[in-house]
Amino acid sequence: MTAGNLIYLGITFVVLIMTTGTAAADTIEVPGVYGPTIQDAIDNADDGDTILVYPGTYTENVDVNKELTIISESGNPDDTIVRAADPNDHVFNVTANNVVISGFCIKDATSGSTAGIYLKGTHDNMISNNRLSNNDYGIQLCKSSYNTLMDNTASDNYIGIGMWESSYNDLNNNIANSNNWNGIGLSHSNYNTLSDNTANSNIQNGIDISDSSYNTLNNNILSYNHGDGAVLCYSSKNTLTNNAVNSNNWNGIILFYSSNNTLNNNEVNSNNWNGILLCYSSNYNELGNNAVTSNSDYGICLWSANNNIFYNNYFNNTENIGSYGTNTGNIWNIN
Repeated sequence: MTAGNLIYLGITFVVLIMTTGTAAADTIEVPGVYGPTIQDAIDNADDGDTILVYPGTYTENVDVNKELTIISESGNPDDTIVRAADPNDHVFNVTANNVVISGFCIKDATSGSTAGIYLKGTHDNMISNNRLSNNDYGIQLCKSSYNTLMDNTASDNYIGIGMWESSYNDLNNNIANSNNWNGIGLSHSNYNTLSDNTANSNIQNGIDISDSSYNTLNNNILSYNHGDGAVLCYSSKNTLTNNAVNSNNWNGIILFYSSNNTLNNNEVNSNNWNGILLCYSSNYNELGNNAVTSNSDYGICLWSANNNIFYNNYFNNTENIGSYGTNTGNIWNIN
């Protein structure tokens, strides 16, 4: 073989490597050449590909283990339905990063702790414009961070949207309503941002936060829940601002064993018990510029809560301040 031929072969080899490394992402249709299911398409896809799903009902449990965009062709969750073939498994089980799931109605993962969409140990995923119903969890994040959940609707699940040991996630403009047990639940999850969500008409609470810190709740609507609007339990250093927490059957906002939280500029009206209840060693919290009106028991009630600061809150309740147990060191400037 001549030197010229060797040079030509070397150049060809380099070009082949470069071409392979920069290959354009494919779009795989469902139903399509690889079969009738979403899983067929995923199994034949490469990282970066798009799975385009046409309207219809797909009965399957989908394992997403590649970096893919999975979207409905219509963009309308009502006409592209994915339901669990096995209710003991998640409908979408996501174990890859950089996944997009958008435009589906996802249902019937009903057994144990199964979810419509389950993220396990992942980051940088986008879950948007889905409707989730009749699941144990509509969407569940487990040890997953830096994900975005937006414009999803979760109804008639045990938990609409749940997080466990998951941090730095962004939940915005989601609706968790109509007979979830809890609309949104966080456990052992820190540094998450929940903004512009609606959690109404749930069987228990709108938003339930336990053992979690440094979360921000801003501009959420938490109303007409059969329990409390927002619950913080063993949770510290969270910030609640500009939330509307109205017409809940129990308390508007309740803190159990939760300290060093900030509640500012919230509207807490017409709740059936107290507007805001601080109890059981909920200490060193700061409450300012809240409008607390027309609540049936007390505007703000303290029950063994100490060293809290209250300033520039507006009250208009039959009884503005309630006190049970021993409450010491609280500083009041109620006007």
